[in-house]
Amino acid sequence: MKALMNKLNVDRLWRDVVVLSLLTMLVLAAFWTLLPNRWQENQNFDFTCCYEPVARNFLAGRGFLQDNGRFGSGYPPGFSLLLAGVFSAGEWIGEAEAMRLYIGIFVLATVLALYALGRAVGGFWLGRVAGVIVLGYPFFLWLAKQPNSETPFIPFLVLMFYSYVRLVHADALSNSMWRWAAACGFFAALASLVRPIAIFSGLSLALCALFMLRERVSWMKRCALVAVVAGVNLVTVLPWELKVRTEIGRWVLLSTNGGVGFLEGVTFGLGSKDLKPVAVSADVLELMRRGELNKDRVQSVGGLFGFLAGEAKDHPAGFAKFMWIKITRVWYATHEGYQEMRTMLVQGLFTLMALFGIWSLRKRDPATATGLVVFTLYFWAMASLVLPLLRYMVPVTVVLMVPIGVTLLVAVRRLGWIEAGTEGSLRSMAAHSGK
Repeated sequence: MKALMNKLNVDRLWRDVVVLSLLTMLVLAAFWTLLPNRWQENQNFDFTCCYEPVARNFLAGRGFLQDNGRFGSGYPPGFSLLLAGVFSAGEWIGEAEAMRLYIGIFVLATVLALYALGRAVGGFWLGRVAGVIVLGYPFFLWLAKQPNSETPFIPFLVLMFYSYVRLVHADALSNSMWRWAAACGFFAALASLVRPIAIFSGLSLALCALFMLRERVSWMKRCALVAVVAGVNLVTVLPWELKVRTEIGRWVLLSTNGGVGFLEGVTFGLGSKDLKPVAVSADVLELMRRGELNKDRVQSVGGLFGFLAGEAKDHPAGFAKFMWIKITRVWYATHEGYQEMRTMLVQGLFTLMALFGIWSLRKRDPATATGLVVFTLYFWAMASLVLPLLRYMVPVTVVLMVPIGVTLLVAVRRLGWIEAGTEGSLRSMAAHSGK
């Protein structure tokens, strides 16, 4: 056992990459094989109604259009363009095989991006643990059972946060700060071109860096770094914005379907054809009914906040209950209401381990710990504006595999199972976690 641990305590980058790649393929193959037939069916309504038709029309040369002939601006273009590539490859190797290959590539990209992030934060052991435990996170694997936009979205998020970590730890006198600021803006833009919830994620991390670098970087340079993040983000999404402006005659923030999400985020307790109604108290139900009556108003950002402000003023008790339901359900709820109690328990365990890991990082690496808090709060707030579902927080929890890995390593290190002598290791975390 000691001899094995001595070998594992040697940093071998390519060995780790190969092992993680093989493990990812084995886990995915086992998951796809063992998944019961009743769950093999594609349950993603957005895929069948919106993403797939646009992708097939684009591939056929008919333009970026929905089946009704309208321009496909309901969602950002990233996922549909990737699907067009999958369908094109499917003409050669079969569509089912191409889809499995596509999912596998992005799942592997997530695992390896987490490995890189873990290495940057705490050394090779943290990279290994983060890359392995995400394959045991059931809700991440569940996304891999069918084509979901989260599949390509997640590695872009991980790489965005990785860029932030490299930015806040870069030498203040080197040019690498500019490169990592640009990378942060670029990956934030790619993420938002897949799912619009990430629209301001890069800017939120840039502002966090502005604060965390205050003691070693001048005010002017920090402002310039924020401008680089925002500028690269803008330049990357600008071609899509210009195309949408040309096609529909107005500017939009990445997509035109956001209003539907705002409405569903107010009326979710009433249920719909593809959404199981949620049991709520009478005053919350009345709030939702008033939202339904004002559905044209709440489908804009200003209208939504105006409606909620009115509810907070006129019906404070019902509004407080409503907001509590939204900010808690986003951590465990599903469209069908299936196994939500079990989901809550599993997600709660991962979340508690993440919180302990962030707490353990707070003194050793305050910039990363603060960035994780900002990152989580940003997506939690954005997800709480729309229909509260766990799927919006799964990408966040994947990034939180790094502090979860910290928690696990603190535990095993205190048991004396791991010895690490390389710079960047977690040798001080166990001590810091107790302070």
